Amino acid sequence: MMRLKVTLALLVSGIFLAGCATVVLPQGPDIYSLTPRSDAATIVVARAVDQRIDKQKLGNISALSLSMKADPVELVGKEIVAALYEQGVNGRLEPVSSDNPDTFAEAARRVNADGVLALSIQSISVKSFDALMDPPTCELVLQATLYDRQGKLAQSASETGHVRRRINSFATEKSVGELVGEAAHDAAQRLVSRGSMAEALKKLASSK
Repeated sequence: MMRLKVTLALLVSGIFLAGCATVVLPQGPDIYSLTPRSDAATIVVARAVDQRIDKQKLGNISALSLSMKADPVELVGKEIVAALYEQGVNGRLEPVSSDNPDTFAEAARRVNADGVLALSIQSISVKSFDALMDPPTCELVLQATLYDRQGKLAQSASETGHVRRRINSFATEKSVGELVGEAAHDAAQRLVSRGSMAEALKKLASSK
């Protein structure tokens, strides 16, 4: 039994000795199955801007280099919409870019929304010095700015999603992608449920 454990440990460690892996992102929550609440405020969630310096490199697990060719923008947008819904607010992904505030008032009027939430992904990182001794950590930094229905700035806030756990060493690409998804979920939940952004959302909802 001991020999088997040692063999498995060496095998797992060997997977991460060198090379690279391309991370596969999850689909994210099924926001299109959510039933809009007729008496709730509606927030337009604008398409996030990916402001990471290196949009492919994620980090390392041991000597294994991690890259991500998939676009995390849709995943982050879905997580924000789902998080808003949990707070009693209807979120709507709309084809408006977060880096173009001149269009926010028009977007809000078009769907009779109470505001627009603009997003930017500041960074995503995964790190672990040893696959067995150090469960991988993923952090995702999200910046958000809330505008009212007239397109005026209401609040700005930043949150970091954080997750640390062991992964399936034999399905690294999928497992690390799940870590990124969990970090996006954590950042979205933190952003809309506490602090200055949560208060600003409540204020917009109360003025409906």
